[in-house]
Amino acid sequence: MKNSHVVLVLCATVLLLGSTVPAASAQARYRIDLLGLTWDHTALRTLVVPQPSNSWWNPGYLNASLRAINQWNHAVLDFSGSNASFAYLSRVRFVWTIGESLEEPGYDVYISWTEVYQETQVLGSSNVTYVRPCTIIRDTVHLGAKISEGIVLNEVDMQNVALHELGHVLGLGHASNPGDVMAPGYAPGSRLRALSNLDLYAVAAAFQWASRPVIPGVTSICPRTSAVRLPQDVEYAFLPIASGDLPAPSYWETLLDRLLVLSSRYLTVPLVFFVIAMIGLVLMAVGLSRQLRRRPEASQPSASPPGAPTAHRPSLGSGLRSRSGSALVLADDVLGLRAPTCG
Repeated sequence: MKNSHVVLVLCATVLLLGSTVPAASAQARYRIDLLGLTWDHTALRTLVVPQPSNSWWNPGYLNASLRAINQWNHAVLDFSGSNASFAYLSRVRFVWTIGESLEEPGYDVYISWTEVYQETQVLGSSNVTYVRPCTIIRDTVHLGAKISEGIVLNEVDMQNVALHELGHVLGLGHASNPGDVMAPGYAPGSRLRALSNLDLYAVAAAFQWASRPVIPGVTSICPRTSAVRLPQDVEYAFLPIASGDLPAPSYWETLLDRLLVLSSRYLTVPLVFFVIAMIGLVLMAVGLSRQLRRRPEASQPSASPPGAPTAHRPSLGSGLRSRSGSALVLADDVLGLRAPTCG
């Protein structure tokens, strides 16, 4: 009896541990570092400088960067609007202008492009200038159009990379969740990434000084923590992306949408039955014609005289032999590149 009681206690302990450990380990993954820097104002004047004179320039890159800026602005408003304790965050925003040179004064953030970071896999960089102890005074973002391996970024890639670098501009470091915008690695050709509630919790921590009166020279604006985790009662989630922040659909996606709309309007139930009936009649006619074309097979005399030995003819395909260890395998090419987005 005592042994059975011990077994029951051990089983109950294992069940309890099994129900709590996964949740705790999942929460431990939801971590994002802070740079320990912040701005002393919330409206960040941003100058975007395209490169139309270069042969590698894609006009879609400009649209991608502007969508990334707006995606951050909309996410900040959504998050602050649904969380009363972070209402102060609604004042944080990028105010962008399109310019011609990185030398134009009067801006906080400068965004421009380069063709490729030579001999590296870096897709973008955020170069911050700050005064001690932690006040950012300027941040220059460079986005790469290509990777040294020859891979050219598309418009969605550029928006994802710009989202990541703008997160650094806001004071965010890297996230441990590989699916987060602020993850240090990125695979070109991915789908558009959404910002997470973890990203916005981190921005709120970087700008926490905006939640209280600040006395210059007296009150510190430096972030009070070096990393942010989601609260225990908050589940990791992605914020919705506004329709205006989505890239334009490709030609084939547009064509498919139009076909679906036409089918929903004109492809009625009677028409469906009519098409099915016509297909059935055609198949029946084909089968009947094949039956009518068949003729009785005439028996063919043996080519060998009676009693002669019969030569065995090899069956078709007997000459195909499998070679040990050399089977032909068709495999999809896998893009193994995972290039870090932050230099």
